[in-house]
Amino acid sequence: MQETDQEYRRVNEAKGTRDKNSMAIVFLGIGISMLTLFAEPLTHNVQIFSESVNLPPLYISLVLLPWAAHYRTAIAAIQAARKKRHHMTSSTFSEIYHKVMMNNLMGFALLLCVMIYRGLTWHFSAEVLTLVIVCGIVGILTGFNSKFPNWTLLIAFPLYPLSLIFFILVNIYFR
Repeated sequence: MQETDQEYRRVNEAKGTRDKNSMAIVFLGIGISMLTLFAEPLTHNVQIFSESVNLPPLYISLVLLPWAAHYRTAIAAIQAARKKRHHMTSSTFSEIYHKVMMNNLMGFALLLCVMIYRGLTWHFSAEVLTLVIVCGIVGILTGFNSKFPNWTLLIAFPLYPLSLIFFILVNIYFR
């Protein structure tokens, strides 16, 4: 009798895992479809906005779009820090660090795939150098921990403005 109950539970757990996996695949397909549909209008709107404010589209995509995309996560991190809940603050910053890493790695991989597929020439040395340095620093900080002491914020937060400054300096002195 006990063996039958264990077998019944094992079959139901396997069935639940298959259901979760199939739902994950469906959601992944929906997400990719949404990105495919909305990528071109977003790119077009960034181009129009950058022309209207007389800024290069790269600066709009490096400054404005990340703030808009991650505003909610940043607000959650600030609220958790105000409440002085170390676990919540640490997990929120872990989420931010991982988003930064994944966004940059996925963007870089996509850029490489398009360039290889279309046979384009490479003109992105300053951008990639900046991303590699920042992702390397963030990766070293976050790759081995899931809880972060407060001193890591003193390194992570200045990386964003410093990366923009580094990018501008590389463009000025090495082009």
